[in-house]
Amino acid sequence: MAKLNSGGAATTAGVDYQQRVSSWFLVQMLLEFDISNILNIQNNTIAKEILFESDTPIDDITIKCSNEIQIYSQIKRSLSLSENRNSEFYSVIKQFVKEYSKSIFSTGSNNDLYLLTTSSEASNKIKREIKKILESIRANDTNYS
Repeated sequence: MAKLNSGGAATTAGVDYQQRVSSWFLVQMLLEFDISNILNIQNNTIAKEILFESDTPIDDITIKCSNEIQIYSQIKRSLSLSENRNSEFYSVIKQFVKEYSKSIFSTGSNNDLYLLTTSSEASNKIKREIKKILESIRANDTNYS
């Protein structure tokens, strides 16, 4: 009897989740649906082009929008909050910072958005606590600059 490698199963589940999220964005683009309310961002954000596995540090999905915004998305089916340098969370944050820094260095400004998409399998700290912190920063970013 063959033994299922849990690493392979986890990878397959992650790829499946990434494909589902990607499909959702593709449908929104084809319908020319304003995704701003769902993503809690500025109005009139309509996807015009979607890139998969691009050559940017944040490579899962890049969404180019009608309002000149680019949304860089990392898609993780499950994720735990960890400051360990070898953790997946640390890697995601490092990729966000690297892309943001690259943009600031080359253009002097940055209107891009960085999206971490997770499923219900992510830890509660990711789903609730990080969300609260980021919403607080969005509401009053001058205290965090």
